[in-house]
This record gives sequence, C-alpha cells and structure tokens, in this order.
Amino acid sequence: MNLRDFSAIARPVDFRYPTNRAITIVVSVVLVGEVIRRLLIGTDLTQSSISGVALSLVVFLTWALCRELDPDQDRSAFIAAGFGLVSAFVWGSPSLGVLVWLLLIVRVVNRTTGLRASFLDSLAVLALGFWLSYSTLWVIGVITAVAFFLDGALAPPHKRQFVYGCVAALVAVIAASSGGGIRATSGLWIEGGVISLVLCGAFLPVVLAVSELRSVGDETNELLSTGRVRAGQLIALLVGVTSAVIGGSVGLVLVLPLWSAVLGASVYRVVFHRRAGTGNQTGPSGT
Repeated sequence: MNLRDFSAIARPVDFRYPTNRAITIVVSVVLVGEVIRRLLIGTDLTQSSISGVALSLVVFLTWALCRELDPDQDRSAFIAAGFGLVSAFVWGSPSLGVLVWLLLIVRVVNRTTGLRASFLDSLAVLALGFWLSYSTLWVIGVITAVAFFLDGALAPPHKRQFVYGCVAALVAVIAASSGGGIRATSGLWIEGGVISLVLCGAFLPVVLAVSELRSVGDETNELLSTGRVRAGQLIALLVGVTSAVIGGSVGLVLVLPLWSAVLGASVYRVVFHRRAGTGNQTGPSGT
C-alpha cells in the first residue's frame, strides 16, 4: 500500500531533489527559531510550539503553492517562502485551511503529478470547500465548483468532476444566502480589489511564460498541459481577487501566502529571468 492508492494529487517531498532538501532545512530553521523566539519573550512551551509549527507551515505551503504556479522555476519558490515568512510576521498568520484548499484545487486543475484526481481527492476538496464556505468565505464554494468544472472540461477531461462541481455550486448558494463568513467593512473592498489587481498584473509575465512550459508530471514524465497550468494560475488569482473584494483587508491577509507566491514568481521572472534555468525536465519536485 502506498500514497497513490489514496491520492493522485499528493506530492510527497522527494529528497533526491536539492531544492526539496533545502526547503526542509529552511522550514526546520523557521520552526526552531520561532519556538526559541516565543520562549524568550515569555510564552509557554505549548503555545511556542504551536506558533512554531504554524509559521513553518506557512513558509512550506507558500513554497509549495509557488511550485504549482511557476513549475518551471524551482528557485522562485524560495523567494516566495521569504515573502511568506515576512508577511506572517507583519500581518499575522493567514488561514491554513484556505491555503491547503487552494493548493489542492490548483493541483486538481493543473495535474502537476500527471494524474487526474482520485475519488478521495475530489471528496476531500469538496468537504474542505464545504466547511470553508460556511466558516470563512462563501465564495470558496463557487471557486471549488469552478475548479471541478475546469477539470471536467480541460483535456484530458475528467467527466466525473461535473457532479462534484454541481454539488459545490449548490453549497455556495446556500452559504451565500446564510450570510456567513467575512465581509469587507465600509469601502475596504475597493482598496482590497485594487491591491489584488495590481498584484495580478505583476504576475502576468509568469502566466505568459507558460506557453514555453518544460516541466513534466511527477508520475507520467510527460510534459504538463499548458492549458491546465495556466488555468491553475488563473483560478488561484481568482481566489485572491474575490477574497480581497469580499473581505477587504481581512480577505487580503486570509490568502497572504498566495500573494507571496505571486510576488516570488514575479520577482524571480523579472529579475533573474536571463540567468534562470530551463526548468525541470525530469519532473517537478514533489510537495
């Protein structure tokens, strides 16, 4: 029995890749450093440990998300991880639940493993989307539905996903009518929307670069689909923009690791593009 018996989109960290070994070291340093920092300011060991784990998860998941959004460039994810660490210190911890959900729906759409989502994958995404729609942001249900519909329509199509998409859309309607989740206060939705759109504009070079995609699927060793990777990028941006518009500044903080990933990929593309490698042609590093 192995992981693939349960999940087709999980990407375990493969230590054969130097970048994976590097992020493990980075995350470990962040974990230990945060625990020590908390202890030094008088926080008890339990709370210090929780804070250390949370911060290290933010750094790791930001790195992992950037790997999905910019699969050809291994190093851009480390810039993103740095932005994620700084943003967590300055603006506070984002929603780890939303971040995990976002990572999963992007993988469902872009298929960086080379495999279509399993039954358990789809069920997990649907359940997580259901919970977050009610507890955090109703539009999560809408975007979950969009992700399923895209997976069902893009080649090669996964027709079963249309059923999950319809269920997710129904959940979104119910969640929206219940009035749950965060809402932007007076005028802040405009501020959040403008900031998110500026960040989307900065990410445009990364989106355009997908036309020359070189990365291959973890399990298939076949070139990733340009259409699917680009769809994954766009759905991630949709999450960021809608969170900012609906939740204002709170919505921006909610998905700060996404914007850290966007900035990391954008900065690397603009500043280091000429010196960047040609991408990973033997398979994306697993996460």
